[in-house]
Amino acid sequence: MFYPILASVGVILLAALIVVRVAERRISKQMMIEPAEFRNKELRVNSLLKDVPLVDVWVVSLPGGGAGRSILDLRSALTKRGRQPQGWIVRSLVFIRLTLGKVLGWDDEKLFDQSASYIHRLSERDWRRSFDEPGSKVDFFHAVYTFEHESVSEIINGTVHAFLAMALEKEPGGYRLYYAVYVKPVSWLTPIYMAAINPFRRLFVYPAMLATIRRSWMEEYDPKANPVVEPTTHKRVVDNKTRLITRYDVGLNAQVRAD
Repeated sequence: MFYPILASVGVILLAALIVVRVAERRISKQMMIEPAEFRNKELRVNSLLKDVPLVDVWVVSLPGGGAGRSILDLRSALTKRGRQPQGWIVRSLVFIRLTLGKVLGWDDEKLFDQSASYIHRLSERDWRRSFDEPGSKVDFFHAVYTFEHESVSEIINGTVHAFLAMALEKEPGGYRLYYAVYVKPVSWLTPIYMAAINPFRRLFVYPAMLATIRRSWMEEYDPKANPVVEPTTHKRVVDNKTRLITRYDVGLNAQVRAD
């Protein structure tokens, strides 16, 4: 009696695994590019994280926006519209992960080892260019740098030393956002943890997150959805002086002034 039940469970798990793998491949063709393609781009991240495994690279087209949009404009749209992905499945997965992290101590801030942070690899020019102070907290992550069209943030916890890189490129009719995930092992748990979460993050979490990014961008910057786009002002401190960067939408050039 026991063996037929065990065999049935095995068949069900095998079928589920096959379905997951087929779905992953379909999603990868639609929303992902080969890591080598991203590595060949002239981005600061490719020299900074050259020794860190690049797990996958996601892409999403962002219509409209006009001239001169930046990573900061994208962040502004997400802040206004909300960063949380829609759907009970993703919200449930995030809740489960945060609960496990709290119970098992994976996400204790004390685990963030400053000496292991990649901010120490930044040049003086990198520090001066960054809108976010390297090492400052940005949501669950710590900023490594935030340039006009490129950003990297990192997290060090009980499971991974991970990096999220974003790069924004102009393309006909709008922009293209690259979302790259790098993972560096912190212990024997890292490969097991990644193998466990990969199907969920590739099938549910990242597609939902990119959909949220695209929706927020279109509501904020797509002329068809929002014909009147207000100027966007960003601040950063350079040599103890606050620099205001103001960008205007379609038909106007970016204007920069330092106070």
